[in-house]
Amino acid sequence: MYRIDSVLIASEICSSVDLTILPGLALEAVTKDSFNTEEHGEDQLDFQPGMGKNYERLEFLGDTFLKMATTISVYTLYPRENEFEYHVKRMLMLNNRNLFTHAVKRNWPGYIRTKAFDRRTWYPSDIKLRKGKVTKAKAKQHCLSHKSIADVCEALIGAAYLTSKSNDNMDMAVKAVTSMVNSEDHTMTEFSDYFAKYTAPEWHSYEPTAAQRNMVECIAEITGYRFRCPPLLRSAFKHSSYVYEEKIKRDYQQLEFLGDALIDMVVVDFLYNRFPEADPKWLTEHKMAMVSNQFLGFLCVRLGLSKHLMVATSPLHSKIREYTAEAKEAEEKARARKKSQDNDAAATSDKGPSAEVPGVTQDFWVEIQQPPKALADVVEALVGAMFVDSGYSFSIVRDFFAKFIQPYFEDMALLSSFASNHPVTVLIHALQDDFRCTQWKLHMASVPPSTDDAGVAILAESELLCALMIHGNVIAHATSTKSGVAAKLAVAKLALKTLASIQDASHFRTEMGCDCGGGGSAAALN
Repeated sequence: MYRIDSVLIASEICSSVDLTILPGLALEAVTKDSFNTEEHGEDQLDFQPGMGKNYERLEFLGDTFLKMATTISVYTLYPRENEFEYHVKRMLMLNNRNLFTHAVKRNWPGYIRTKAFDRRTWYPSDIKLRKGKVTKAKAKQHCLSHKSIADVCEALIGAAYLTSKSNDNMDMAVKAVTSMVNSEDHTMTEFSDYFAKYTAPEWHSYEPTAAQRNMVECIAEITGYRFRCPPLLRSAFKHSSYVYEEKIKRDYQQLEFLGDALIDMVVVDFLYNRFPEADPKWLTEHKMAMVSNQFLGFLCVRLGLSKHLMVATSPLHSKIREYTAEAKEAEEKARARKKSQDNDAAATSDKGPSAEVPGVTQDFWVEIQQPPKALADVVEALVGAMFVDSGYSFSIVRDFFAKFIQPYFEDMALLSSFASNHPVTVLIHALQDDFRCTQWKLHMASVPPSTDDAGVAILAESELLCALMIHGNVIAHATSTKSGVAAKLAVAKLALKTLASIQDASHFRTEMGCDCGGGGSAAALN
């Protein structure tokens, strides 16, 4: 009965915004089984056993779809705006405060499950007791943070996405985003509505030049996709420094903004389905490796896309040449190592050496220096351009991922060290494993923007503040107008610089006033 009651309650929250989400997914989306559910890898406070799956994985999925949906919407509705304006409009829709505000207006906090079944306090709602004693115990009220309520909204989007995906579309997820953000900048209820509202700029219809037609052939040979709009393709490779083709009205920044969200979505979808038991912390670390500038920059060179980048600054040209040479050298070394390993293996086999061309391990790119960001931007811009040129076909994005990105990540174990070297991960390991400190936390909060700053911060009305606190003292802090992830990243880098002078755990205890006994996990990461 309790399970049925919970499912009906979860279904009711979906019905309030006209979403027919699968009951099991709806229940998972509104289940918070501990005070710090979202803090993966930490000791769960006030954990409630027997509640089933909590919302954390669906929130990870829904957060990414929310980013993609709002990105496509602002790109579609504001073709003349720049990337800066896109960021502002998107942030006003997907920030936690906006999601929280509209959820509270709908009285959603009362639907969120935070307590396990208790026979002393549970009784079906709206049913009169005809026989037996009425319990005197009252169910405890739950206390939910703004972020937890916003997370449930994102989890419901994730649940809607999985429900839609079972029908081979994304329509319900699009409808869920419209309900959650409640903004005039996202009114779509089906995925096809995005393209229906899109109006191509006039310069897309200009007669293509010989250079543009030649680029169509070159990119088709590389990717297998043939562009119908040569000027659009040309713009995907136009750096802001390149001013020699006046008919191409835009550089790649708009398309890069769009492509970034599209690639994030297809990568998260891949990880979510490939690793059904992985928690969001692991998924996030490996997603960041797959969409990192280091990998996408390498991919740009590996596919030969860098040859078509139109740039007019000598320093950037030089950096690209240097990186290209280093990438080729790294691949040759990796191939030589693989050949040597194959020969050693053949020496112990009765089959003798193989005459096949030696392959290469797919993780050699992690050993190369950081590429110029323009190279990664080009890959994202190209994906964005393919999406637009194809009439907003997400299958084109999936095909690009399957053909050019996924092969490098079939064995995720190869990426473990790269993913674990993310600054936030390094910081957590240092505090928890090296210094054995348990009284620390990365604290997140929304704060008014600095009066010294303008632009995004002022327009957004608030910034996200992240502070590293050790035994109650602030060690490092930073703000971001983009996301909590960006703020945490900035703080982690600052904190690691501060901790670089700490020699060992004893030195740490002296400097930080730490009296932890060692062992245990970190404190809250909120």
